[in-house]
Amino acid sequence: MADRLRGVVFDLFGTLISTTADDVFDNRRLLAEDLGVDADVFERVRRETREPSETGRTGGPAETLAFFARQAGAEPRPGALRRASERWLAATRRWLDPEPSTLEALDGLRAAGYRLGLLTNCSSPVEPVWADSPLAARFDATAFSSEVGFLKPHPETYRIACQRLGLAPAECLYVGDGGDNELTGATAAGLHPVLIETMAKTDLAQLTLNHEGATWAGPRIQDLSQVAGLLST
Repeated sequence: MADRLRGVVFDLFGTLISTTADDVFDNRRLLAEDLGVDADVFERVRRETREPSETGRTGGPAETLAFFARQAGAEPRPGALRRASERWLAATRRWLDPEPSTLEALDGLRAAGYRLGLLTNCSSPVEPVWADSPLAARFDATAFSSEVGFLKPHPETYRIACQRLGLAPAECLYVGDGGDNELTGATAAGLHPVLIETMAKTDLAQLTLNHEGATWAGPRIQDLSQVAGLLST
């Protein structure tokens, strides 16, 4: 396999970056408070409208928050909406700060001549703050669901990511934590998926739908530093 692999497509959340479920839920609770919405109702609405809000159909951060509030039966005031948007963007910017070991692993792959792509299911705040993250300079191409209009495991997401890398799917390793059946989707799209077992070390699995980490029968790694070894075997 290694003789034909020329690139690696990475998932983002739970793969390159991680946070705690408490941190994520605390942020959502504060957003609900800003918007004047009950926190449990806000969470239910967010889950029920995940597809439109993570495929760009609800607009940017402020528009998406207004959409959530209206779905919950509230009309946020402009000042409250601005405060909630700033809070959401600030939290996202903080979450997009990876461990030094992650940057070291990515730098090593780039130095070895591999092209790197990012493919992530994400809401609207990720794209506008991506350039502020130290991750941004390490990638040759990105495909955010909020921008491409599809969620993994839709095959179009993988096709777009590989096309932007200038590589065929068969030339790409795919590395992800297994959320949203992304590894099965990568297989169907012709990439070579590997599970990174970061979710086992955190409580983030409760935030992720259709997580296949426990049942994945393909290759597994415990650390990003192991990706280079997969490419050389």
